[in-house]
Amino acid sequence: MRLIRLHSTVLRLSLLIGLLTIVSLFLPGSTVAQNIVSGEITGTVFDTTGAVLPNATVLLTSGELGLKMATTTSASGMYRFPLLRPAVYKVTVSAPGFGTVTRDVVASLGQVTPANIHLGVSGRTVTIQVDAEAELIHTESANLAETLDSRQVELLPNSGGDLTNYALTTPGVVLSTGAGYGNFTSNGIGGMSNLYTINGNDYNDAYLNLNNSGASNMLLGSNEVQEATVVTNGYTAQYGRMAGSNLNFTTKSGSNSFHGNASWLWNGAILNVNDWFNKTTSPITPRPHAVSNQWAGSLGGFIAKNKIFFFYDNEGIRYVLPSGGPVYIPSMQFENAVLANLNTASPASVNFYTKAFSVYNKAPAYSRATPVTAATDSSLGCGDIYNTDANGNPISSSVKGISVGTACALGFQDTTNNLNTERLQTIRVDFNLTSADKLNLRYKGDRGLQATSTDPINSAFSANSIQPQDEGQMNWIHLLNSNMVNQFIASGLYYSAKFGPPNFSSATAVFPTSLGFTDGLFYGLGNFSGYPQGRNVTQYQFVDDFTWTKGRHGIKFGMNYRRNDITDFSGSSGLTGLATSASMTSFANGLMDGGTFTQVFSKTPEVPVAYYSLGLYVQDEWRVNKSLKLTVGLRLDRNSDEVCEKTCFSRPTTNFGAMDHGATTPYNASIKAVSTAFPNLESAVWGPARRF
Repeated sequence: MRLIRLHSTVLRLSLLIGLLTIVSLFLPGSTVAQNIVSGEITGTVFDTTGAVLPNATVLLTSGELGLKMATTTSASGMYRFPLLRPAVYKVTVSAPGFGTVTRDVVASLGQVTPANIHLGVSGRTVTIQVDAEAELIHTESANLAETLDSRQVELLPNSGGDLTNYALTTPGVVLSTGAGYGNFTSNGIGGMSNLYTINGNDYNDAYLNLNNSGASNMLLGSNEVQEATVVTNGYTAQYGRMAGSNLNFTTKSGSNSFHGNASWLWNGAILNVNDWFNKTTSPITPRPHAVSNQWAGSLGGFIAKNKIFFFYDNEGIRYVLPSGGPVYIPSMQFENAVLANLNTASPASVNFYTKAFSVYNKAPAYSRATPVTAATDSSLGCGDIYNTDANGNPISSSVKGISVGTACALGFQDTTNNLNTERLQTIRVDFNLTSADKLNLRYKGDRGLQATSTDPINSAFSANSIQPQDEGQMNWIHLLNSNMVNQFIASGLYYSAKFGPPNFSSATAVFPTSLGFTDGLFYGLGNFSGYPQGRNVTQYQFVDDFTWTKGRHGIKFGMNYRRNDITDFSGSSGLTGLATSASMTSFANGLMDGGTFTQVFSKTPEVPVAYYSLGLYVQDEWRVNKSLKLTVGLRLDRNSDEVCEKTCFSRPTTNFGAMDHGATTPYNASIKAVSTAFPNLESAVWGPARRF
């Protein structure tokens, strides 16, 4: 039934966009004929007197891409080449009785490049050959956008090669300082409100609505990027769905000449000094082992000249990153005193504590651990065990065997490390099928192992995540005639990210549960109670944009449909349990006074959730005269409710005031299981746009 409702909704909205398109033909509306995966070249042809020149022949060519397109100027002397792959093109204009002019023009990602041309007298040929660069000031569109070409992407300093760093070159974008998710914020809007696209398809993590990073937690792939555009305010109607920035990437392709590159970046421990805190310990904590290897290599060219092109990219990163900071474990005096105390207070706990202390005593850095001093912690790590006088000075201990001045804790600087790897391979093939049909196919495979957490007590408690990702994409551009162009994109993506110890049996064999502390200094033991967790995510998307140049109007309409299916494993975490000590006195007495014990018994360890988004728009760009352009657009967005096939959401059976709040009322009498999360979600959001 859900699919029937979904298809019914899509049909109704498709009919609506068709109606809006017809209406737009009678409005002084507006559109730009580029989208988030392409650029546009447009201009007006003039004669020697400055009058517009209709019916002039305009030829667009690219020797590298094997591309040749032709059109004629309208009655107002205008021409337009929409939906172009970002590149440098030659525009050649000629007309009976006039000369010929050729100039180089750049089509930039998500931008409209103006190229007005004046034809001279008959028989005169002019070639304007300059170092073609993108326009610094965009006069053809009201969008606030910055574009980085392939050379800027290559040469700009970028630690780790994270693609999201390029957004920081744009005014209004600042680095996120940790107040919430996201690498950056745009004009004060949170980092979870940005939209990422690669070659026109969405590249957000459907679970967190962030950039879809791999095992390194970085958005790798800069060696594959041809151009990047950061749209901080998308006025035209093809932009929607997210309130923050749109960070758009287009990838490299092959050409009629072979090209490629190779790079390797290395950083090792020998290049880095020891940490200042490590050097303050006695004895000095040795410099930790840290090394990073990052590589990239690509090769592009042609399979059939002017017809079929290929581009292959291989890049990745491997790094060993040490943990840092102080770690505190029980001292031998404290262990002996607690075990002696438990023989009287809680004999049944002795075996549990003996095993815990044995694990602490086998920590890799135990030989470097030194007693905690008053300068580090006034209670010497003993928490509330010491009784104090009116001035807060310790005068006695509540646990026999621990005297004033005895350190309950030993401390050392953590230098344990873990290996993180990520490698991605991409292959793209472009086809010039006919003079009217261009097709490209792209596949990307990403494989990585994330060092999720590194435990300084025992490596069996460390967690990692194997994160495979596969994605495929098809982009088809069809020229119906010199004035009508359609672009269709279909894509699919799958990734898995499940977190936890590599071997739960090995972890629980070392220690059967997790042990935490809310008082004192001790580092938690067996920190795996929150695992396993993670998700599997599947996404497929369909995008279509149609452009029609009619006289002074550039009419465009399109749709964007995306579906996400998520399997969440959070319900399986906590199965191994967690024992928490509320105070050091409680811990010394066997956790019977103020201790807590929690464990999850999940009925549904895997939770399947699905939702979709649909965007429809129509817009028209009306060139009133050479100094005035009127843009009108209308957009509709729908975000569906989240649906859980196992009725995993809950909702009160009635309003809170009418509930029976008696202590004997069972929980399930007031709460019911439902299959949808947001029943009152706004069904459709309209977004009109009008710009001059």
